[in-house]
Amino acid sequence: MTPEHPSQLVTLGTFGRVLALTPKAAAARWRSLANGPLRMAVIANNDAAQANAAFATADRWVAPRAAPQMCTPAGDAALKPGRYDVELSSKEELGRAFIAVNVAARAQVGRALAEVAAKVLAGERGAVQAALDKAPVVAAASVHMLGGAHSAAILVDVRAPDAALEDAIGEVKALFARLGQEGPTEQAVTQALREKQRADEDAAFDPRARLVKLWLGEAALNEPPVTRAALQQFFASSFRESALVIVAGKHR
Repeated sequence: MTPEHPSQLVTLGTFGRVLALTPKAAAARWRSLANGPLRMAVIANNDAAQANAAFATADRWVAPRAAPQMCTPAGDAALKPGRYDVELSSKEELGRAFIAVNVAARAQVGRALAEVAAKVLAGERGAVQAALDKAPVVAAASVHMLGGAHSAAILVDVRAPDAALEDAIGEVKALFARLGQEGPTEQAVTQALREKQRADEDAAFDPRARLVKLWLGEAALNEPPVTRAALQQFFASSFRESALVIVAGKHR
């Protein structure tokens, strides 16, 4: 989804890569961070002096830097739709496919629409799993919103036996086409909006989410309300087949 910049979608790295880190590698990374440039955001619950004390403590903790350094600017990585077939290791019991589309990143116009669309697709009662359950296909799927301020994507993770994987991919693509033509049901839209509102309220009380928002300097966007018609147009434009990135993994 983001060639040469995977951290734009999975900031902390994949689970396997994180587990593979050694203390020596972590120490080397810390030395690299200590050489800067570093940036810090603090939410204080008292006054500015409290925030300044936190900054001073962090400054003493991090190794001093001789001179400021500048990060190399990273250009936006272009999304490359298409299909990519890979071979799975014997450790994977089922075939697996990732079906993804590029959507608005954080603090960009259209982000709210993308988040509601992801809610429509996700969950045990979401549109994706419901479509697979109705089809003569043995498959399970989960839906994720990935990315941050640079790039973002809605990703559908499909798991099925190798022999059924193509049929499962076809069902998901057919669902996208139906949503683009007919749009989601009013009930699905209402439920998705309710879930998004609940998630936004939870984030407003989450210190980590507030720090991220402060760090990114996000301002409230004056976006139009998310409606069923707007979602239909969103699915028709963003989830058209020519915009899909499909990675299909099967065993040899």
